[in-house]
Order: sequence, then C-alpha cells, then structure tokens
Amino acid sequence: MLIQCLSAVCMLGVVIVGLLVMTRVISLEELGNGIVRGFLVTALALIGLCVLRGVLLPVLISWLVTLRQMSSWVAIVALAVIALVFAVRMLIFRFQQWLSHRGNHDKGEL
Repeated sequence: MLIQCLSAVCMLGVVIVGLLVMTRVISLEELGNGIVRGFLVTALALIGLCVLRGVLLPVLISWLVTLRQMSSWVAIVALAVIALVFAVRMLIFRFQQWLSHRGNHDKGEL
C-alpha cells in the first residue's frame, strides 16, 4: 500500500514537471539544476543523520517516553482550552445581544 502511494506521488511529480517543461515555465537547464540540488540536499541530510544518529537516538527515545506520559495531559488541556473559548464566545454573544436590546429600547420613540 505504501509503495503504491509513493509510486503515485512520484508519477504525479513527473507529470507536473513534464507539463511545466512543455509550457516553458521552466527550462531543462533549470530542471537539471533543481534535480542535482535536490539530490545533494537529500544525500547531505542522510549523511548528517548517520553521523548524528548516536546523539539523536537517545534524545528521541527520551522525548517519546515523555510525550507518551504527557499525551493524556495534552488532551485534557486541549479540551479545557476549547471549553474556555466556547464559554468566552458565548458570553460575548450574550453581552452583544444585551447591548443591542438596551440600545433599541432607549431610542424607541422621540
């Protein structure tokens, strides 16, 4: 399933790049430079990850343990923030209605 999705995304990329070249939005020279830059960035990122794996792996594991412990608290805080925003919006709506009724009542007749 993942390979099919990746294949479809790559095919879509090839089609889009082909359309851009055919409509002369980009030239073949710019396309070649972009492909080389993309390959170099990917290669450098992989080399950097391999070099820093000894440092990054323990840090990422400790973050995952901390996030697992905090996930319930994050959900509770998110629900509390949503409830608070809902309550504040309700109060503002009620206050606006109260002000509009009061303003219409005072200016009813001259």
